Amino acid sequence: MYHLEKTLDDGQNSWWKYVVIYFSQYFVAFSIGVVPSLIIVVMNGGLNYTEQELDSMNLAQFGIGSNLNLVLLLIPSIVGLLTLTILLKPIHKRKLIDVINGATGIRWGKFWFAMGLMSVLYGTYLSLDYLIYPKNYILNFNLESLVPLVFISFLLIPIQSTSEEVIFRGYLMQGVASWTNNRWAPLIITSILFGLTHLFNSEISEYGFIYMMPQYLMFGLVFGLITILDDGIESAVGVHSAYNIFGSIFITFEGSSLPTSALLQKIQFNSPLVWIAIWAGVIFIMGKKYNWNYSLLKGKILETSSIKIPETTDEN
Repeated sequence: MYHLEKTLDDGQNSWWKYVVIYFSQYFVAFSIGVVPSLIIVVMNGGLNYTEQELDSMNLAQFGIGSNLNLVLLLIPSIVGLLTLTILLKPIHKRKLIDVINGATGIRWGKFWFAMGLMSVLYGTYLSLDYLIYPKNYILNFNLESLVPLVFISFLLIPIQSTSEEVIFRGYLMQGVASWTNNRWAPLIITSILFGLTHLFNSEISEYGFIYMMPQYLMFGLVFGLITILDDGIESAVGVHSAYNIFGSIFITFEGSSLPTSALLQKIQFNSPLVWIAIWAGVIFIMGKKYNWNYSLLKGKILETSSIKIPETTDEN
């Protein structure tokens, strides 16, 4: 194992370093990263709107199309990822690959398999649900907006998903693991932080804290479990990317934090039981494919200074 263990070897795990990088990337992401949005809002008369209207973050009121709105929403995540990458070297003396899997190569096979698996499972559920409950969907086929939406989604959403996985399942999970020398603490703590980061998502306002927060926590736990068992974040990035891409292109709902002109709009929100079943399927299939060792969760995290780090860990 290399991902969580790698950081124990470099002696760069002081708590203040993680605080500085986490809040720095967050500050830069939501200061510099929102500048394009602010410019467009001002150009479209945003100064004439009330504070309540501006706080709604409904950029459509400023004449901004849904595809441009999606790009603007994704920019802060990209800026945050760049900020973290830049700060890793001077503060931790690490490279981005150290945060990804602790080895020297990205396992692209794992990323693509996870992305494909999630797409198949999500697509199967969505197709069956549409056939059984067609009245729960509104068809919104508009080729003119759908084509650029597909391009934007496949180009930018994997970067946005990578940003979240690098920050939570990569960087912060390594930090908590270095302080506790176990795997349960980083899994639980980073999942809670992941959930709290989504506290201001529009779904919270639409459906309530009690309904949405357990789902955010569940998503964080699943992505964290995949990261620990797979010894790196590539599979988690693949699953996360596929989930967000589907939510952008194929299915949307009232109050979605990714408001797009998706192919279908769902009237009634998904039951949490649906996602429990889908996540169980993801973990079961990936566990079988990669022969995951679930007892690993009970083990201590030890230094790897005596272990040769592989030059590449690309596995299919």
